[in-house]
Amino acid sequence: GSFIVRLAAVRDKHDKLIGLGTDGPRSEYIISQYYLSLLKAVKGERYISPMSKKLAFGKYNERFGNDDPLNWLTKNADVRDAYRADRLCTYDFTTGAYLDLVKLLRRCNTKKWAESLNKNKPVLLMSGTDDPVGHYGAGVRKVNDMLRDAGVPVTMKLYENCRHEVINETCYDDALNDMLKFVND
Repeated sequence: GSFIVRLAAVRDKHDKLIGLGTDGPRSEYIISQYYLSLLKAVKGERYISPMSKKLAFGKYNERFGNDDPLNWLTKNADVRDAYRADRLCTYDFTTGAYLDLVKLLRRCNTKKWAESLNKNKPVLLMSGTDDPVGHYGAGVRKVNDMLRDAGVPVTMKLYENCRHEVINETCYDDALNDMLKFVND
């Protein structure tokens, strides 16, 4: 979601931007795009590839144990259960969808993207230090630095011992207060 929001922000239809659980540029995106393009050409865009899912999400749980494949989302088991019960959250991406996602990731992680944002509209980046999507804070720092270098007013909040969904984590109160303060300032 944060990647789509970041690209939509280029249209400048917002006053402020909040990005939750985002990631920065990675060389793997280039290789992934080639792999998925080839897979799409061979199997079609609607093909569901177990290998693609494993490549995209396979390492997310490394730090959290394998008792629940959704441990990377949040420590909150009730939230994971609700996620699992929601059919809009538990579908498998097609090869075409993974390819679109990788293209999105590459596009919103360029200097050109950062420089295209309005320099008068502040950005708040929020993530957990235990979020594998943002490489445990490293990817979020890259986005923060990219925005700062482009002259965009940016604030970054990394919440200790919290995972991907900071608004469904033990840092909920802090995250919500930081969001409200950002929106109201």
